[in-house]
Amino acid sequence: MARAFRVAVLASGSKGNVTLVRAAGHTLLIDLGISCMRVVQKLREQGVEPEQVEAVLFTHEHIDHVRGMETFRKRYPNIPLWASAGTWRGLFGSRWQQLAGLRPMPAQMALGALTVRRFATSHDALEPVGYTLEFGGHKLAYMTDTGFVTEDAVAAMQGVETLVLEANHDLELLKHGSYPEPLKKRIMGSQGHLCNLAAGWLLKELPQLPQDIFLAHLSQENNRPEVARETILQLLGDRDMTGVNLWVTDQERTTTNDKEDEPDGEQDIFA
Repeated sequence: MARAFRVAVLASGSKGNVTLVRAAGHTLLIDLGISCMRVVQKLREQGVEPEQVEAVLFTHEHIDHVRGMETFRKRYPNIPLWASAGTWRGLFGSRWQQLAGLRPMPAQMALGALTVRRFATSHDALEPVGYTLEFGGHKLAYMTDTGFVTEDAVAAMQGVETLVLEANHDLELLKHGSYPEPLKKRIMGSQGHLCNLAAGWLLKELPQLPQDIFLAHLSQENNRPEVARETILQLLGDRDMTGVNLWVTDQERTTTNDKEDEPDGEQDIFA
């Protein structure tokens, strides 16, 4: 089945995040949180050469979202890198405006047929954002690394057919896990990470469920793919799931909606 947005989450988790989106003839990346070498390798596995990437959008300045950025910028200087001014300041201070390739992300911009909008998230970074991409009545939203769902984010999620959504931790696994208490409080705080329950409630409250849902940025210690999936499905138990695809992304393996034969356990299809 042809999709308006062909998505490949190349890596997702606390060790690095990068997502490939192809839509309306355009090829974008969101974040570069793994090494440039691995990004290039994973792009080629999807049949994409790095030179085909038209832009990279960054959500915030934490290392698991920008690890490969500097090498990528040097190797592919013609590819513009977009982020909020706060993100660039967090990485480079006031000198960011003198660095080639770095562009401040406006509230809205056109990239060919695509309209790209940013929206505010709540994370312990200088100016973290999520993104929506739209064309021809089709819409994708991308949101990770947020302690709660902001009003801007709720508005952005309306009418999406493709959604990459943080489901970072299970509250009980986190509370009883080995992390020190200050770190637990940070993760559960208003500028931390979204738990499975919060992700599920957001989905439950959407008037219409997206066709493709990617649960992203799972903690390797404080979550489990089966726990995240089951929590979401339980909360959505009274919703019509016909035609809905639910994927749980992975730190090492690419998760994509761009092929018909997904490995066992990668998705649930409710036909």
